[in-house]
Amino acid sequence: MDLLLANKTFDAETTQLLGSTFDATWERAKASDSLPTDKAHLLSVRELLAKFIIAMVQQGEKNPKRLVDDALLRLRIILRHDAVVDGTSKSNKSQNEQVLPDLPPTSAFNLRVNE
Repeated sequence: MDLLLANKTFDAETTQLLGSTFDATWERAKASDSLPTDKAHLLSVRELLAKFIIAMVQQGEKNPKRLVDDALLRLRIILRHDAVVDGTSKSNKSQNEQVLPDLPPTSAFNLRVNE
């Protein structure tokens, strides 16, 4: 995350937005019951979510709902991709596709995950 934040400062309003958005995103991710269980991977997921949110804010997004939804969508895509790369069987794929089920399927956004 060092390069993402190198020489970056945020005003108080943006700092508040980043913090509250990250907290809301993390709560929804935890509620999905589809996060990795080991601590190292869990910390990586938290870092990814923070990076997603920071990058979107730096690109001008200020809507908290869109920030949360988009960060979770990006996480969902990565978790699905990792499951496929790791050679997950078809029976496990359907289970992994339930990652963060409250989000629309990626096809709704014209995104494709190589399966």
